[in-house]
Amino acid sequence: MAMNPAPPLLEVSGLCVGRGTQRILDGVDLRIDGGEIIALLGANGAGKTTLARCVAGLMRPVAGSVWLDGARVDSMHPSSRRALGMAVNHWLLPLELSGHECVQLFARAQGQPGHAPAAAPLLLSLGLDASRLAQPLGCYSLGMRQKLGLALGMLGSPRLLVLDESLSGLDAVSLAAAEALLRARCAQGAAVLLATHALEHAARFADRLLLLHAGRVAGAWRRDELTVLAGQGHDLLQVLGAATAIQAASGGAG
Repeated sequence: MAMNPAPPLLEVSGLCVGRGTQRILDGVDLRIDGGEIIALLGANGAGKTTLARCVAGLMRPVAGSVWLDGARVDSMHPSSRRALGMAVNHWLLPLELSGHECVQLFARAQGQPGHAPAAAPLLLSLGLDASRLAQPLGCYSLGMRQKLGLALGMLGSPRLLVLDESLSGLDAVSLAAAEALLRARCAQGAAVLLATHALEHAARFADRLLLLHAGRVAGAWRRDELTVLAGQGHDLLQVLGAATAIQAASGGAG
């Protein structure tokens, strides 16, 4: 007897956001299995942030559904909240708090001990030691705020981590540290959804790349497919640009 395939960690079905013909998302379908890093690519206004916010339960779609780890996200079931982490954008961090106070605040909000001892190795691996955490966030550089926001999203070891342009502003050493952390989490069965306009981040991190255009998924590539294209001398930006142009010419179907 054939065994039923394991259900995906994340399943997005027919997701629509917007009214009438003004659709930001127009019937998006997406499946992510544990262990995967998925990159969402697209121009500004393509719907990357909207999709990320719907997945995180921060925006309610007009149609469609989002299921995470067996629970419907838009119902904000406690199990779906525990299963999800979203990196905090640097402009949303409370600059009057110290890094340590910020970690305490977010840990308590997640029902963890206020001192969050499990966060110490995570923070240290991103270059945020005790001396850094004692400083107010207003003194942090953009890169330091990005690293703290990433760490806050990873508190509690969520099954799915959503990153919305969360790697921009990181130097090469910090980017490598972030990649190692994300890969380690995925090796334990977690998954990452990375929304970005930076192809270099997507090509470096992702197992699969999805191109959003006109509110729909216009193209999808596995990492090995991109490696073959690059090995043949193809410019990956041109590949993605051509897919966008073809999609636009066909009226946005796909």
